[in-house]
Amino acid sequence: MKQASVLSVLAFVVLSSTVPPAAGGPLQKGTAAYRSGDFQKAIRYWQPLADKGDAAAQYNLGALYEYGEGVTRDEKRAAEWYRKAAEQGYAAAQYGLAGMYRDGRGMAPDPVRAAGWYRKAAESGNTGAQYQLAGMLERGEGLRLDEMSAALWYLRAAEQGEAKAQFSLGGLYKDGRGVPKDPAKAASWYRKAAEQGVAAAQYNLGAMYVMGMGVPQDPAQALVWLRSAANQGHVLAQSHLGTLYSSGRGAPRNDAEAVVWYRRAAEAGNALAQNNLAAMYALGRGVAQNADLAAEWYRRAAEQGLAAAQLTLAGLYRMGKGGVPQDDGQAVNWLRKAAAQGNAAARYGLGEMYEYGLGVEADLRQAYILYSLAAGAGNENAARNRERLAGELGAGDLVEAQRAISSWQETPATVEP
Repeated sequence: MKQASVLSVLAFVVLSSTVPPAAGGPLQKGTAAYRSGDFQKAIRYWQPLADKGDAAAQYNLGALYEYGEGVTRDEKRAAEWYRKAAEQGYAAAQYGLAGMYRDGRGMAPDPVRAAGWYRKAAESGNTGAQYQLAGMLERGEGLRLDEMSAALWYLRAAEQGEAKAQFSLGGLYKDGRGVPKDPAKAASWYRKAAEQGVAAAQYNLGAMYVMGMGVPQDPAQALVWLRSAANQGHVLAQSHLGTLYSSGRGAPRNDAEAVVWYRRAAEAGNALAQNNLAAMYALGRGVAQNADLAAEWYRRAAEQGLAAAQLTLAGLYRMGKGGVPQDDGQAVNWLRKAAAQGNAAARYGLGEMYEYGLGVEADLRQAYILYSLAAGAGNENAARNRERLAGELGAGDLVEAQRAISSWQETPATVEP
């Protein structure tokens, strides 16, 4: 007899919870067969009951069809059985049917109907449905956006121990959405979710210990929670750990350990970690100095839109250092990308390229515009250059430059800072 698959083990947790306590009946015998992995035998017990209208058996058959256990996977038939049980008020079936409407499995996607079935199950105390309903209210999906109601449903699920609801409720308290902003309550709910192993909650709680937000500042506790999240593959936690170890703030400085965590996050695609790993290679901190690898990691971060990496890569092209050839055209390309995001140093550098015609046709008015934008962000060298060019440009050019400056729109950053 074949053993139950991972899916069947997951399904059994739900199935077994629906079985009433009376011993030895067909429903319980079907559950015992299911537990042993004999799905066909389970079906022989459940099918007659389901045909006679037994809601628990109908739900169980729906789950078998949804996961393809003992039958050919058929989400349409799964939805049909779930509906029969749901219409009898069976909360687990209402929850299952809502999920199929939400995801468009076995039927056309319908967030309004999904929300309706989640609400029915939630009102019966189904914690998963309470969490899902709260999420739909928070996002305005299938329902009018209502963060206050979302908070209430998250709370009902969270108080029953639903870890994802605890995490989400912590986020509402952290941001003050639907509830008064309260960092202490945010930390409390994050802790409950973190203790159940939710990596994102562990990360957020660790970050709160770093900052002393809602909890006393405590580097040791920050490390505990950040490491717990990082060990689960939470990329932001891995990057954050790298920063703590490389800076020596909140943890003993350990460049080799920093490189380990930066590399994990960088390989997972985190642009900030890629930039920081590049810097470790460039400086030979915690790893053998390697200009080629530094340039490669800077490029990866730059291609994801990280302005700091774009600026550094531009500098490498300008000077022909760090494993890249001298190429003013490429320097201008990367400076332009960083400048569009509002990076003052990139605007200043791009202004110089326009002033002196490096990699681009000389254009004093464009240089003036860029120096002005950089000066507005506090770059003193740019301010001096702006004043110098103001004496060289004609009145008409200055008027046009001021119009361009007033209408300048930055490109939103594409990665987290």
